[in-house]
This record gives sequence, C-alpha cells and structure tokens, in this order.
Amino acid sequence: MHLPFRVLIATQDTQVRLVTENLLKTVQAKCLVAETQDAVLALLGTPEGVDLVVADSSWEGLSLETIYRTCRSRTTAPVETYLTVLVEETNAAGAILAFNAGADAVLRKNIDPVEFLNACRAGQRLSVLAKMHRVAMEEKATAASVLTTAEQEVREATAAAAALVQEQEPPAENRQTSLVTSAEAPAPAAAQPKKARLAGGEAPIVVRQMEAVARQVLIDQGASEETCFHDVIDADAVDGQVPEWSEFVGWQGIFWPVNNLWFDVLFHFSRTGAENLCRWTLQRQAKEDGALMAGINQYLIAVQATYRAHYETGYGPSSTILCQPVVLPRPHWMEEAGQGDFTRVLKFPNSFVAYNFHIAPAALQVKAAITASPGDILNETIASRGQRPGPGVMPLANRGVILTEGRLNKIVPDLEANRTLWVIEPSLFARRMGAYTAVD
Repeated sequence: MHLPFRVLIATQDTQVRLVTENLLKTVQAKCLVAETQDAVLALLGTPEGVDLVVADSSWEGLSLETIYRTCRSRTTAPVETYLTVLVEETNAAGAILAFNAGADAVLRKNIDPVEFLNACRAGQRLSVLAKMHRVAMEEKATAASVLTTAEQEVREATAAAAALVQEQEPPAENRQTSLVTSAEAPAPAAAQPKKARLAGGEAPIVVRQMEAVARQVLIDQGASEETCFHDVIDADAVDGQVPEWSEFVGWQGIFWPVNNLWFDVLFHFSRTGAENLCRWTLQRQAKEDGALMAGINQYLIAVQATYRAHYETGYGPSSTILCQPVVLPRPHWMEEAGQGDFTRVLKFPNSFVAYNFHIAPAALQVKAAITASPGDILNETIASRGQRPGPGVMPLANRGVILTEGRLNKIVPDLEANRTLWVIEPSLFARRMGAYTAVD
C-alpha cells in the first residue's frame, strides 16, 4: 500500500486470521495478531498505535465499544485508527450493533478479497488524513506558543530599553542635542555607544570574537593597543569621559541571524576613529573621506579574513553595513551647519556600504555603496539607483529598512517576531538599541 500500514487482527478464529493476514501481507502491511482483549488494548496503547483494526464480532469476549473508546482516547483529533468489523453473513443484527459500537466498516466474515482490500485502502487513507490533521494542529499550537513567547520577550526588551534610555538621559540643564532628524519626536541626549550597544547582558559570542580579531588585526599591522587608545582621547572625549577602544572603532552593531550560521552586522565609525584606523591599514595619515573609506574597507576585509582563518566553523557575519557615527557633534548634512566642529566627522551622507561574506576570503570584494534615506526599503530596487545586482553588487533583498522615529515606534514588536534585519538611522540606533536583543 506504499505507506507504512499497521493492522491489528483481533480474532480467535484461526481461519479468519490466516485469510486476513495473507491478504494484508500481499499489500505489504504489517500485521499484529491479538487473541485476548487485553492484548488488543495493549497494542492499541503503544506509541506507534495501529492504522486499522480488523475485529471478529463472533468473538464473545471482545468488546467493540471498548476498542472504539481506546482508539478515541489517543487523540482529540479525528480518530487515527480505522475499525473494520467482520460479522456473520446471515446476522443483520450483528452488523447494526457493530455500526452502533463505532465501526467504520462492516464486512462479511466469509471474506471477499476485493471487498476486504478496498475497505483496507479506505481505512489507510482516512488514517493518513487524520494523522496529517493532528500534525497540523500540533504545529499550529507550537507556532502560537512561540509567538506568545516572542511577544513577551519584546515587551520585556522594550521595558528594559525604556528604563535604559531614562537612566542614560542627563539632567535637563546638561542635555545635549542628539542625532534626531525626524520632526515627530523631541531630541533626547545621545546615548554613549558602549551603553547603547546591548541592554540586559553581555555581547554574544560572535561579537566578542570579532572584537578580539579586530584588535589583533591592528596589532599585527604595527599598532599598539595603547597607541590606538590614546590617539583619540582629545578628539572623542565627551564631558571628561575617556572613550574605550570599541567606541571609536565602531563595534556597536545589530546582530540578526540570516540563518543558523550567518549574521548581519551593523558598524559605525567616528571620524577620529577612522583616521586612527587608517594610520595602520594604509600606513599613512589619511584625512580625505575617500582615503578613509578605503582604509575602512581594507580593515574590514582583514578582519573577516582573520576571523575566517581562526574560526573554521564558518560562523560569522554575512554582510556588513556602515553607518554614520552616533557620537556628537552632529554632521552638517543633518541640517545643523554652523553648530559645532564638523571637520572630524565622516562626511558620507546617508551612505551605506555592504559586504558579502558568504564567498571565500580570497575572493572577497567590497560592494558598491548604497545611498538611502529614512524610510527607504533596501531590496532589488537598488538597480534603479544605477546599480545592477550581480557578482559585484550585493542586493539586500527585503532585508533592510531605514527607519524614522515614527515608523520605528510602530514596528518594534515585529522585529523580534520576524527576526528581520532593520538598518536604523544612526540617531535612533543610539537611542533605541536597548529594544533589541542580540542572538548568540
């Protein structure tokens, strides 16, 4: 019958057992024989169960109602066991009683092979349909449970983010203007990068590994960690607070799993951090934006190559997206010209660079920059921006959105549930990082 089919023959009549067993074996069904009611109930109670019960109504010690109730007790879904009852040819009352007891089919005890096999085929199909229904219901219940859990996690993460933002906001008299471009919301203070990266726990393993590799790349190229650290103290210190190494290299990131092996990573770089970085990757002091971008590109390629060389499991980022720094002062392209010193801020307005890390390190290529504005969807439409998706361009197919404050507030619950990568406007990235949880 092409599918695994378990049949229980419940009879004490040797002739009936031999005939039914031989017929069922010809269609590759697995036959189980029970000659006592206890044996019947025991076989019905096994985890595998049976698909079809062939019961002999002339067996006086056999209760058809008990068999039917046992079949029903296995599941609340449609019964997965098909009950066929054999009755004496001349006993019409027996057939009526069998149907009333829950039989799905009633056949003559003087078995007709075609009639019997047709009944078995019908039983097999109904049993398969019932099992499919049960599995679908279980999957639906599991999905509902997962969704409920995800919603609860989102609520907890959002509450933690709100508490974090409130804790980080300075007094009103000392409050600085943040990188908010949306007119929908007031401008709170910019969160310190270190605090904004992850809320409620340590960075995931992949983040810590990437940080260690990035440090080693600089050291291997001749830099000392102490030199890298002190070169940015004067430029990046805010209110007397000395930044840490990770704050100027830009290890703030949103890590969403593309699948069970790969992650998307969001980086940001301050101007001084990029200049200090290029001092070692380009072996010279770089001031022009083009040279800084080239240095960042070389640095990230070196980081990825080193990471892949030391961690052969294949786990790592699938793409990297560079965004504007989340540190003050605000750059002039945020329509704040004339306020503060912008000479040391990267001037790449709305510019994002994507890397495809799925390919081998030896063939790694830097992808073309993608310009986007808040609210834009990064997908195959990048072709309309003058770039044709192909080997040289990484199409972010439905995997990224630049969000404004209003849109972010509306869709935060969906982020956790859908596990989608969202590229957030830098100011929002600084303010709302606590609303997201990184995944190991």
